[in-house]
Amino acid sequence: MRRDYPDNDAPTVQEYFQLQERQRELQQQAKRLIECLLIRHGGAITSYPITDEHGGCGYPVTMLFHGRSGSRNINITHVHLDEMGRLKAGGIDDHDGTIEQRLDIHPEHYAGTLAFLAFALGIHPPES
Repeated sequence: MRRDYPDNDAPTVQEYFQLQERQRELQQQAKRLIECLLIRHGGAITSYPITDEHGGCGYPVTMLFHGRSGSRNINITHVHLDEMGRLKAGGIDDHDGTIEQRLDIHPEHYAGTLAFLAFALGIHPPES
């Protein structure tokens, strides 16, 4: 059900659509950078869990993936380009510990994928 709200003035609506367009542009830039990093490193990048100070381990990036069996949080351990050049991820299901492979990376995953690649490749912000 849609409702009309009196505060949805033209500037607000315009700003919303401008932000949507900017988001699409940033996603395209992110995809190009992900592909460039993967190609530069042989098409695949893997990173393993980090041991914390208490002896446990954690993963640098966990992302939500949707599939036939519902939604799952996956601790990312691997990102690669498949034989068709599509972006794929693999990792450990946060709930039951199963290994998941060949998960499709969609635009909503690009920010998390870049965070994973930055961690795995040791990319840090420049010191100011």
